[in-house]
Amino acid sequence: MEVLKKILNIVIDIFIVLVVIISAIIAIVSITARDSGVANLFGYVPFSVQSNSMSPVFETGDLIVGKQVEPDQEYHVGDIITFWTSIKDANDNDVSVLNTHRIVKITDRYNTGTIVYETKGDNNDIQDKDWVIADAIVSVWSKEGADDGIKIEKLGSVLDYLRKPSGFFFAIVLPMIAFFIYELIRFITNFMNYNKEKQKEAALQAAKEMLGDTSSDSSGLSEEQKAQAILDFLEKQKAEKEAESPAEDAPAEAVEEAPAAEDAAEEADDAPAAEEAAQAEAPAAEDSEQADETEQPATAETEAVTEPEQETEVLDASED
Repeated sequence: MEVLKKILNIVIDIFIVLVVIISAIIAIVSITARDSGVANLFGYVPFSVQSNSMSPVFETGDLIVGKQVEPDQEYHVGDIITFWTSIKDANDNDVSVLNTHRIVKITDRYNTGTIVYETKGDNNDIQDKDWVIADAIVSVWSKEGADDGIKIEKLGSVLDYLRKPSGFFFAIVLPMIAFFIYELIRFITNFMNYNKEKQKEAALQAAKEMLGDTSSDSSGLSEEQKAQAILDFLEKQKAEKEAESPAEDAPAEAVEEAPAAEDAAEEADDAPAAEEAAQAEAPAAEDSEQADETEQPATAETEAVTEPEQETEVLDASED
């Protein structure tokens, strides 16, 4: 299992290196071709072959890499060069494109010292209709018919696809995202394994200290002692965590009991006021009772006074 895991890691690393290299090549090609329209990789110019005009030297979809020309470059019959030429597009407009053909003739145009180059594709029946001047030549793929330039079959089609937005996303961006996720998972796994190893070493060291061995090497322990030491160490850590958890809950309980204590304190502060109110109400109650007792004799006297008056009226009525 470990061997397969190592092989998988090596394969993934190689794949990522290739993706990074291709991404760098595409980035450099895009940046260098932005101004001049011609990519340049440290003096070499890569092209993707778009036709079979030079078959069988190279075919459609091949990648060829030419050498960038120098200011005073000399050319010979048989050289395969890449140059700018003009063609008609679908709307019958002249557009400039790059073409790679072989020089078949070198001519001094009108005997004025202006050298022009006649070119032809190896697979074409006629020569190119336009002559090529030195300023239009971009690179040389081979010299004097040697045909020994750099060529990678079908890689040009791959690069053409990668230069498209969809190709760049599926072939470059998506694998890089997958690689990032994979590396993150591997980092987390390694970190967890590292912590486990540290706990294991700490447990073994604690066991050695219990046995009176102060050396830092745990090789002196038997397998049973190592296993028991690890179990004891883990149980000790678990007990320490459980002991810490009630202490963490205590402040919350204290906070819950605090409002009750404050309410009790407020009730204690209100007790003297309640007693004073009760004492103030007590004399008022006594005065009301005395007032009731005083009103009752007055009523009796009134009745006593009233009764003789009634008797006098009866006497007066009888005298009449």
